[in-house]
Amino acid sequence: MRWDVWLPGQPVSWDAAYPIGRMPVNRKSGPVLNADGSRKFIHRPVKSDDAKVYQEGVQTIVQAAKPSDWLPVEQVRVLVDLYLMEDIDCDNATKLVFDAAAKAIGCNDRLFLPCYRVKDIGVGFNAAGVRLTFEDLIANGH
Repeated sequence: MRWDVWLPGQPVSWDAAYPIGRMPVNRKSGPVLNADGSRKFIHRPVKSDDAKVYQEGVQTIVQAAKPSDWLPVEQVRVLVDLYLMEDIDCDNATKLVFDAAAKAIGCNDRLFLPCYRVKDIGVGFNAAGVRLTFEDLIANGH
């Protein structure tokens, strides 16, 4: 089976999605405390609010577009057309997209075999977006 979905807007780059932030340290037993009793924090990458909102939008759009009887069990070819306002690496443009799409479909994005067909840079705001075309390789005889 083959189906596609249009995801409007400039994708959030993977590089911009995880700025360094402060996160509390937790164990199964609860929060880890410093000697003075205050919460212990570490600095690590934290998903940005923009990335969270973008992924939620992608997940909603993909869920609505996915044929109800389609659930991949083997590898899936994902044809990718990028229409970008600003240039970003292909893999940075699609990491958040693939994670959200996989969650929407109910599979692991390890099944995805991406093929970047188009990378158009410098498009206007209303033309920016990502088109994903999913091809179930079993149904297509590899």
